[in-house]
Amino acid sequence: MAKDRERSHARVLYVDKGKTAKQIALEVGVNENTIGKWIEKFNWKKDKAAKILNKESREENIIEIIGSFAAERLELQKDVKTAIKAGDKETANEIRKQIAQIDDSVSKWNKTYETIKKESEISQLVMINVADIIFKHFDSRYPHLQKESTEFQEIFISEIVELYGK
Repeated sequence: MAKDRERSHARVLYVDKGKTAKQIALEVGVNENTIGKWIEKFNWKKDKAAKILNKESREENIIEIIGSFAAERLELQKDVKTAIKAGDKETANEIRKQIAQIDDSVSKWNKTYETIKKESEISQLVMINVADIIFKHFDSRYPHLQKESTEFQEIFISEIVELYGK
């Protein structure tokens, strides 16, 4: 039973926290070779990859990448001003080229981010159709609640339109 708890804890550290086998071994108190065997036997690499590739993680990763680019760009912009003040137009132009590359990368990452968001969006029409199906089934099973249900349905649909209407 204790080994199951250790293995479960080790899995969380590997899959969710991204720790190495050595780090996990130290934290859990299990031999590093044992951690390696668990990783292979229970296919934790696959679980870890799936976690990394899920939509939310991808969005967070892209936002982090864009943030890093933005920070780098701000620093380079300061360097351009410094170069201009020093009269070094050549250096200023080289830095501007780097800034242009960063801007291009940010644009591409932003497009990727928007694509990921759109892939998971559910249209207002789909939401209303699904709600309609649910309410029809509800009304057929509980006809005595139809009056109360109708008022709820109207509020629900109005909220969907208000939240997701474009």
